[in-house]
Amino acid sequence: MLNLFFRIVCVVLLFIGLLALIGCFLPRGYDFQAELKMNAAPAAIFPMINTPRSWREWSMWSPERIPDLKVEYRGNDSGVGAEQFWTEVRGKGKMWITASQPNERVDYEMVFQDFPRMESSIKLQPEGDSTRVTWQSKGRLPSGPFYGYFAWLFPRQMEYQYQLSLENLKQIVEKQPSS
Repeated sequence: MLNLFFRIVCVVLLFIGLLALIGCFLPRGYDFQAELKMNAAPAAIFPMINTPRSWREWSMWSPERIPDLKVEYRGNDSGVGAEQFWTEVRGKGKMWITASQPNERVDYEMVFQDFPRMESSIKLQPEGDSTRVTWQSKGRLPSGPFYGYFAWLFPRQMEYQYQLSLENLKQIVEKQPSS
């Protein structure tokens, strides 16, 4: 009986080891985006994406939506040099704007806890009286036997969060009076 139990334990450990080994060789890179057409001019949307303090109004990652999230702002209020730092139960992070082209795009980078840097952009493309807003991020998850499996799920979850955030942004900018 003990011999059978030992064999079962060995098979289970071998299976877990095999999964970990395969996970080490799976790709950990990601590149995802969400987009939404908004009935507003780029000039109405740009200040909301170029000012990190405004993100709390529309982003899914705000103290109003995440319990125990503490946010601090440093540097410029908007544009290049604007920084946002945060801490929460899962860790801490930093976001900073690296490029800003008025009414066209905002590029930023972000790090969370011990994860590698994420590069992101939010682009504004006029389409008649509307604007197509495209939010894209790319990067690489940390090394480790199980991040290769997580790399499959991570972009899907982030796309969903980006889409919800863009829908919040749309509601805000479409309520603003036209100028």
